[in-house]
Amino acid sequence: MRATLKDGTKVPMHYSNFKDGAINYMTQLYSPFRCQTCIDGSSEFADISVSDAWTRDEFGNYLFKSQSKLLARTNKGINIISDAIKSGALVVEDVTVNKHYKTHRLHRRKKGLKTPLRVERLKRKGIVVPKYDKVPPRPTLKESIEERLETFVMFLGRYRYIRYPLYKFLTSKFGVPIVKIRQLIKSRKYRRKP
Repeated sequence: MRATLKDGTKVPMHYSNFKDGAINYMTQLYSPFRCQTCIDGSSEFADISVSDAWTRDEFGNYLFKSQSKLLARTNKGINIISDAIKSGALVVEDVTVNKHYKTHRLHRRKKGLKTPLRVERLKRKGIVVPKYDKVPPRPTLKESIEERLETFVMFLGRYRYIRYPLYKFLTSKFGVPIVKIRQLIKSRKYRRKP
């Protein structure tokens, strides 16, 4: 991963900081307010949803390197994908029944659970927020705490004078230990799953 500065200078960033580090910081520190109040973590109203295929096995290893996930939700979406496959423009592998294919469901649950907590809190403060007809599942204490922490980091991300130095630190060589700890935690989490 490289960052291009305003003056055109390209600054390399070490790879370990991307999947398990930088991308996570970027989404937290640069999250637009409207994204923070959206419960749709998988483009539910789209004909086709596309996402990164960062699915892991029980050892925490990525299974589908250099691939994206497609989720066809409608007949129109299925037809578009089928035409692209027939024309040779798209190569696919069906992972629907793959036991490790959980990231879509986890992300969807996370957005569908934590965002309503945030929306309710903002509504109590008198801030205009979307109205949803979905009733979210009851969060655990851990999920409530995680949501508060995420909201706090996103709040910090609104301020450039905080966001820039924090991001610079997290993506520097001094941030590597934090990334390594995160990788270790994720690795252990996936090993516990059946």
